[in-house]
Amino acid sequence: MPQPGPGKVSTIPSTAVEGGGERLRLLSTKLFLPPARANRVQRPRLRQKLEAGLSGPLTLISAPAGFGKTTLLAECLADSAALGLGFCWLSLDETDNDVMRFLTYVVAACQTVQDGLGASVLVMLRSQPQPPLEVLLTGLINDIARAEPFVLVLDDYHVIHAPAIHQALDFLLEHMPPALRLVIATRSDPPLRLARLRARGQLLELRARDLRFGAGECAAFLNQTMGLSLSNDELATLEARTEGWIAALQLAALSLQGRADTREFINAFGGSQTYIVDYLLEEVLRRQPPDVQEFVLSTSILERLSGPLCDALSGRSDGRRMLDSLQQSNLFLIPLDDERRWYRYHHLFAAVLRGRVQLEQPAALPELHRRAGAWFAQHGFVAEALAHALAIKDWETMSGLIERHGERLVEVGDVTSLHRWLDALPPDVARAHPALSLLRAKLFALAHQLDRAEQALLEAERAAEPAQDAALLQEVAVRRVILALTSGDLPRTIQLAQAALSRLPTGQSRPRASLLLRLGVALAQTGDLSGALQALSESVRLSQEAGDSDTALQALDNQASVLHDQGKLREAAALYGQAVELVVGRGAGRNPSVIFALCDLCDCLYEWNDLAAAENRVREALERGAEGWQPRGMARAYTVLARVLLARRELSAAHAALENALLLIKQYNLPLFFTGATDACQVRLLLVEGNLAAASVWAQECGPGPDDPLTPLNESLYLAVARVRIAQGEARAVLPLLARLRDTAEAAGRSLAVVEVLVLEAVAHYDCGDVARARAVLLKVLARAEPEGYMRTFMDEGNTMWKLLSDYVGQAGVSPRTSGASTAMPAYANRLLAAFRSEAATPSPLTARMPAKSGFPFQALNARELEVLQLIAAGRSNREIAARLVVALSTVKWHINNLYGKLDVRSRTQALARARELGLL
Repeated sequence: MPQPGPGKVSTIPSTAVEGGGERLRLLSTKLFLPPARANRVQRPRLRQKLEAGLSGPLTLISAPAGFGKTTLLAECLADSAALGLGFCWLSLDETDNDVMRFLTYVVAACQTVQDGLGASVLVMLRSQPQPPLEVLLTGLINDIARAEPFVLVLDDYHVIHAPAIHQALDFLLEHMPPALRLVIATRSDPPLRLARLRARGQLLELRARDLRFGAGECAAFLNQTMGLSLSNDELATLEARTEGWIAALQLAALSLQGRADTREFINAFGGSQTYIVDYLLEEVLRRQPPDVQEFVLSTSILERLSGPLCDALSGRSDGRRMLDSLQQSNLFLIPLDDERRWYRYHHLFAAVLRGRVQLEQPAALPELHRRAGAWFAQHGFVAEALAHALAIKDWETMSGLIERHGERLVEVGDVTSLHRWLDALPPDVARAHPALSLLRAKLFALAHQLDRAEQALLEAERAAEPAQDAALLQEVAVRRVILALTSGDLPRTIQLAQAALSRLPTGQSRPRASLLLRLGVALAQTGDLSGALQALSESVRLSQEAGDSDTALQALDNQASVLHDQGKLREAAALYGQAVELVVGRGAGRNPSVIFALCDLCDCLYEWNDLAAAENRVREALERGAEGWQPRGMARAYTVLARVLLARRELSAAHAALENALLLIKQYNLPLFFTGATDACQVRLLLVEGNLAAASVWAQECGPGPDDPLTPLNESLYLAVARVRIAQGEARAVLPLLARLRDTAEAAGRSLAVVEVLVLEAVAHYDCGDVARARAVLLKVLARAEPEGYMRTFMDEGNTMWKLLSDYVGQAGVSPRTSGASTAMPAYANRLLAAFRSEAATPSPLTARMPAKSGFPFQALNARELEVLQLIAAGRSNREIAARLVVALSTVKWHINNLYGKLDVRSRTQALARARELGLL
């Protein structure tokens, strides 16, 4: 491939294109700049205009087929040293009308300019559910903003008709990073907001009138490039008849080669441009040897041609030689790479060839499409194989391809195309393939269209029952349980899981493990911890037996969560750590389970008041969540981070983290498991800030009512209401609620909740003036909490708990026996008081007071980024910063890029100015 710019050798990452293993397989030829002709016509006027336009954000080259749009761009960019810009190229076709596939190709193209550019966006594109389009584009724009200036060419944009892609380009143009120059080559104007760019002077337009050959260019092309010897009169006639249309001139030249009756031929054609093209193409085609005619007709259905692919269609074995010969003969064949492995026919030539095949050999078309589809399928190009099957309505081939590759297409993010192919299948064909209904159910569930997902499962079930397809029925049962759990319907989840387990024959370890995992999760959320532990333990055993590592890891993490609920913090932390190490050790660091395991481990570290370790772990969870775009895990991580930041009194940063959690919860309609914890943290933050009015409004409008059922899922909301009412001076009124919460948690064996409720009860009694009762409850909770080392549950209740502990320690110091406490309790209480004193004496770390706004990542700078910022302010180079922090140079660059993104800047100077504006320096 040609070099895209001065000193920038282009490479195509194997992770993004051909050879990408389980990832989306892309045609690398779409990323190649078409080679420029050696004897091309020089067009300095157009070159100069185009090069001047590349200083602006958008260049639009809009003209009908055959006006040399692609050739002009290729020739200009091939001499990129004069531009001082790198460039990348993307040739579009009909299969690119899926916004996720389109963006995947755009990122792959950009990576030919700079390795790794947009790598995180590629990961998000392969994630399910996929992030909103704006999030993807924001990530790509931020990456481009940090790159060296380059040009992105989108060739043949007229084939794009998907509104989402037009919207994506409008967003890109509205937030265009200075490093990017966009060039669009098209046969018709795209539905973009061009008027706005035109009014701003940010648009260069080249149209047919600009691209036509003038008299001198016609003469150079016909007599020099095409090797003719035409007189001035003949040249003038051809220019007038063709109106400088380059494709018509080329066709005329091919027809004239070897003719003796030059003037007679030139005078013989005329009329409309369509007539000229049809006439000349027929003339050109008729003059070719029979074997050449047969070859070009049989391969005309292909968008791109290679020797082996042509052999598959034509039945010949000399495809590579034929392509080379056609290209040397100037027969409208365009090479797509320097090695001459891939070509395409000129669009006009291809259209005429296809029309002729349709007219003269319609019976041959199905077989040609079948052969092409088989070749593409064999070589891993599923989208292209499906396109050929769809062209001839070969429903059985389509169904088979989707059945075999559908799950992988979901994994790599080609969901929109998959929907389109499934919708194209006739209903009777779809019903004959119940596995496709199962695939539809998964797609609908990913889109949170749960009713439609259930309907698809019913269709799969009805089709599988007559055939007694046991494996499919088992999969339907598992999917239905997952669907119920996703919707938050815990009783239905338990009922369906137990029914499915009772029907499963022995020896079915994998589906049984999957069902037991979901049963265990549902039982835990309803408070049946012993039942949950039993189900999850069996799920771990069976999944390991079946080699299903993903289910095993999820079951292990949930098993640890149950132990955590039982108050067994040390056992839980060990199990969480084991889950994290297992995931990372298997090289599956993007597995969603590791994000939840890290967050759960943070809960233990937080409780032990190890805030530094907790923050490190939760930020690791956020990084992994962003890399693989796991919105559920990220929502959980942002909430955990907010708790840590609140404990450190980094209030603005805590607000930013909560805002991001709430945004994810809203965008993905996450269940109460997420909203309850986030709301409870938000109430704590309001109370710490002294914003009792806002907390009271929340309790009145959003908190659970007195008649609402009490479950583990809404327990945190009840506790939040209790804290608000205590702050309002209504401590006595919440005591009955706290007693109810305590009894319910105690009955379920949920010791973690019992400890938290007892601490709040002690605070409530103390605020009511019942010091003796408060002290009795305190002794009870200290005895329960001391073996596991609880800290933050006490510390987070603030001054009242400080006073209560101080009173108790003072009295216990005088007469510990009369207090009824063991000798361990005063020592434990003293440790808690020491932690209180240490926290009060430690100033809060410097925190970015960023304005609240939606988007990712969160805006607060972490401690390491602040340290890097201060070293930048001290004038240190990246290498000096790396030496000072004892990290790799690449790590410093990574921190600086994150810092730029959070401050919304693009340089050190801008970062320092913004930091001073925010009071960070």
